[in-house]
Amino acid sequence: MTRVCVFTFVVCVIGGFVLVEPARSSKNYKQLSEKMNEMEMKLQELQYNVTNALTDMKTEQVKTKQEVSGVLEDVENLDTTLDKQITELRNNLAYFKERINRNLSDLAKTQLVAFNAYKVKNLNPAKGKNIVFTINLLNEGNAYDKRTGVFTAPVSGIYLFNAQLCVDDSYFIRADIMVAGKTYGRLQVYDSSGSEPCNAARAIVIMKSGETASVCKKDGDGRMFVDSNHEMFFNGALINNVISTTD
Repeated sequence: MTRVCVFTFVVCVIGGFVLVEPARSSKNYKQLSEKMNEMEMKLQELQYNVTNALTDMKTEQVKTKQEVSGVLEDVENLDTTLDKQITELRNNLAYFKERINRNLSDLAKTQLVAFNAYKVKNLNPAKGKNIVFTINLLNEGNAYDKRTGVFTAPVSGIYLFNAQLCVDDSYFIRADIMVAGKTYGRLQVYDSSGSEPCNAARAIVIMKSGETASVCKKDGDGRMFVDSNHEMFFNGALINNVISTTD
């Protein structure tokens, strides 16, 4: 038996050449077209994903650059702040060092001045007269004169004075701690039955070199007295000879 096969050919003329291809069936062409469309869609999806990924990367890169720039700016600001703080600390350290050295220098120059006198010779001095304490237990700096009862400041500074007086039974006396003619401490003593016959006063005074201090009787009608249990005294000391109104 003789079979006759008939083939359908497609003749294409491309660039002067004749291409002869067997004609595809419509079914095969449709399948091929669908596959090509599917591949094209996948390629488009891939392109879309790649584009989005690149966009995200660029966005993240910009964000990272901004964050790095912010961190660098913060570091620069911190560095500037630290420099200022270090400068301030150095200045403060230099200031306190200078003050410490100045105080040490002042302390080295501090003069020792102190006295402690007792034993009143005239127990009933006239009003307006100094009460003279005639025995010096201490007279560092030789600033107290036991003959006159007057202390003369050898240097300017801050001084502390204490005084105590006692009166005989039923008598009254008032005396002041006088510095440069002004009252800085007052003693008022009145001994009535059963009362304490002694009273004391204290004064802290800024004195200039050459100014004087004493205990001066201001009022009273009786005698002072002293015994083994009651002693009268006048003492004082230089606390600080550095007088400054500035830091």
